Amino acid sequence: MALSFPRSVVNSSRAGIPQASAIARRPPNVFITPSLTTPSLSEPQTDQHIILTRKRHSDFNPHAIQNDHRHAGQFLRWKEWNLKNQSMLKTKMIKTGDILVAGAATDIAYTHTAQASTLLDSRIFKIQLLDPLDSPDCLGFRCRLISIGDTVLPHTPSATSKFIVKLYDDRFFPSPSLDQGSIWYKPGDNHSSAEDYIRSELVAYNQQQRGRSRCHGAFKFVLSRNGHWLNGLLVEEA
Repeated sequence: MALSFPRSVVNSSRAGIPQASAIARRPPNVFITPSLTTPSLSEPQTDQHIILTRKRHSDFNPHAIQNDHRHAGQFLRWKEWNLKNQSMLKTKMIKTGDILVAGAATDIAYTHTAQASTLLDSRIFKIQLLDPLDSPDCLGFRCRLISIGDTVLPHTPSATSKFIVKLYDDRFFPSPSLDQGSIWYKPGDNHSSAEDYIRSELVAYNQQQRGRSRCHGAFKFVLSRNGHWLNGLLVEEA
């Protein structure tokens, strides 16, 4: 059965982290008419193709979205579809028992924190997801370390009780709308993508010299069963 988007565009009231700034609204008529100084924009692909192939904000061309109402509208319809179907998508995407392979998040500039550990010096490590945690801004799970590099770790209580993985999926972040003209994230917004959320978290951990938890850094987590990946943080409770 062909996939389709609802016609209406709605807002999400989903809460963000305490440091999150409000989504900035641009004034009406923000879209720029193509000119000699504005690169020509390609025709948008079908909504069905977009929903099947785009998995995160970084899969979209920000220039096209900010300067062409066709691309902006398609992005918003993609956002609405994901928000309306997030329960189904989350269940299908990730669940307790999944094994994730983690490596350095090279697309995040600030991967080191003041509390960074030797995990950052390893090329790869593996974790297994345990109990899900209730969080308004990420997919959180308790987890256990399975291996670091080529070293397999024993399955002990200490390997399972203190570690938490925080995965950020910007498909489920609050959606802007086209009400009263064109509304879009400004280029300097703090939380227009999953990577931006993680950078804010890393700053918070850097400022937290003494606290209840220790951040081991930002990583790219790949689901071993289907290859889907998300950027996230590995945290160890004190």
